[in-house]
Amino acid sequence: MTNQLQKRLKMLNNEHSSLLTQPRVDGMKENLCFISSEYDTDLMRLKRNLEYYNEINKKIRIPVIDNENKNHLSPEELERQKQALIENGRRLSEMIREKRQQNTNNNNDNRNEGNENIERKLKESDFKIYTQR
Repeated sequence: MTNQLQKRLKMLNNEHSSLLTQPRVDGMKENLCFISSEYDTDLMRLKRNLEYYNEINKKIRIPVIDNENKNHLSPEELERQKQALIENGRRLSEMIREKRQQNTNNNNDNRNEGNENIERKLKESDFKIYTQR
């Protein structure tokens, strides 16, 4: 249920999708949601009674920070997240380095190819000059 809520919130609030983490969405679900025991009756009541709708309808601002559970992650989880960030940074740096190397190699190949074309054209023009005399 939390995963489905998280997906829907991310679709509705795409600009805040990175802030809608599993623990935050779980906290929203626990604090703001309820399951109706009489769904059809409550649905009809919502449609007919604006006061009831306003009573149960909650507007929230993303991100919701639960002050009570601000440090809800264990030290192990925090260390795991830190290591994941470090690893992602290392992988990103490696990808950038490889891309730069690839671009450098492509530029060198293009230069060599261009130089070969110039040399070939010069030789062809020399040949034309000699044959026309």
